[in-house]
Amino acid sequence: MSKNGNYRHIDPLALRISAGDSASELARMFLDAEPHQWAVVAGAWRQRSASLLERGVHTMRGSLGIFGARAAMEHAAAIEQACTGEFPAEFADRLVALRVELVRVTREVARFAAECPEASAS
Repeated sequence: MSKNGNYRHIDPLALRISAGDSASELARMFLDAEPHQWAVVAGAWRQRSASLLERGVHTMRGSLGIFGARAAMEHAAAIEQACTGEFPAEFADRLVALRVELVRVTREVARFAAECPEASAS
């Protein structure tokens, strides 16, 4: 595997530095939590709840940060910052972009977890 493993949406080195030997476990935890995190964000959007949307993308942004998923984090941050009281209806495109990037991140996190040396030791 090359230094970055040809990852375009996550930074495996950042994950290994922050998580050490627990990197593959952290990746699996992310994969388990991501569907729920997205459900919270999508539900907040459907409910037109700025406060729930802000909390949901804030939580998601923290999870994405562990993986160095910069593009997804930028989308989440923009949505979070727009949630200042009123519902940010103009951010529908940003939410779609976040979802697209989240799918890409999730695929790469799954590949990372499968390729981790400690994954075969589990």
